[in-house]
Amino acid sequence: MYWYKTAKTLFGKCDNTNTVVCAMGSSGVMGDATSTTNPHCAASNKRISDLSSNGFNPDIIVCFIGCNNMGADAAIGNWKPQDGIPESTSTFREGYALMLYKLQTTYTNARIFCCTFLEETSWREKTPGWPTNTDTNKITKQYNDSINRSCIWL
Repeated sequence: MYWYKTAKTLFGKCDNTNTVVCAMGSSGVMGDATSTTNPHCAASNKRISDLSSNGFNPDIIVCFIGCNNMGADAAIGNWKPQDGIPESTSTFREGYALMLYKLQTTYTNARIFCCTFLEETSWREKTPGWPTNTDTNKITKQYNDSINRSCIWL
C-alpha cells in the first residue's frame, strides 16, 4: 500500500511500527463527526477509534484524504485557525481541521503526515478519459491550501 511505502521511505524499516492511513474508499472529511457506527467521515468517532487495532495505537498516521470531497466540488469554507476547533464538518476546511484535531488528541504519540493533491494536470490531459479539475488547477490549489492551513494550526 502507498501509505506503508511512504512510511518506510520516511523512516526506514517499519516492522515494529503500527502505520495506518486515515483514508477509506468512498469517504471524505465531511459528514457526521459524532457517529460511532459510520466510518465514512474521517473525523467521525468511529473512524478515529478504528485506527487503533488489536489494542495498539498507531505510531504513524498518513492522511491522504479529501479526493472524494474535491471530486464532488465540496464547499471549501472560510474556517481559519484563529476560529479554534471546528464544531462541524460542513465544509472541507472544517472537516479536515476537526479530523486532525481528533487524531492529535486521541493518538498523542503518533506522527501525523498530511498529503496534498497533485496540482500538475498536464499528465492527466495526455491520458484519455482522465478528468482535470480546471485548466488553471485553481480548485486543486484551494483544497491544498486548506490542508496546509489545517496542518499549520495544529
